[in-house]
Amino acid sequence: MRENNEPANASTERKKLLKAYGADVVLTDPAEGSDGAFFAGQEVCVVGGGDSALDEALILATHASRVTVLHRSRILVAQRAVVDRARACGKIEIIPQAVVEEILGEHAVSAVRWRDRATEVLQTKAARGVFVYIGLEPNTAFLRDVVALDAAGHVETDVMMRTSLAVHRSRKFLTCASMSRSSCRIVVAIAAK
Repeated sequence: MRENNEPANASTERKKLLKAYGADVVLTDPAEGSDGAFFAGQEVCVVGGGDSALDEALILATHASRVTVLHRSRILVAQRAVVDRARACGKIEIIPQAVVEEILGEHAVSAVRWRDRATEVLQTKAARGVFVYIGLEPNTAFLRDVVALDAAGHVETDVMMRTSLAVHRSRKFLTCASMSRSSCRIVVAIAAK
């Protein structure tokens, strides 16, 4: 379901509009796959520190010459396995405490200017594309009075993937990976059964 009555080809329409303004901006849509091939052999930046950001960085690293991940916190919030894979990739550089201030370029993206939160120093990084993966929110507001949610809105589960509803009321309520922060545990729990 699309919000704000967006047309089915909204992603394509936005790309055309932004290109008309002289920006070589990429709006990736998981249904369309990654736009990484458009940046083969070039440097790109990914903004964010969660699973989606690091997954995209890993995909982009198969195409780009270098991927710089800019994350505003000291600690990445992605799952440990994803963080380990990203850190092990020789084409990915992770810069913590980096806040993007500006995307530079006349007729195309040429660089990203970011501020180091620890030193307040502005720095510039050459990049031909910028992929923003921040602010994802679970769509669980309708469950607020049904099951326990954490501060970010994810359904809280135990190691057996049971929710507060299943534990306290002896009813079953299944969560999916996008609703629960522990999606890796889902795979492990399913594999164990």
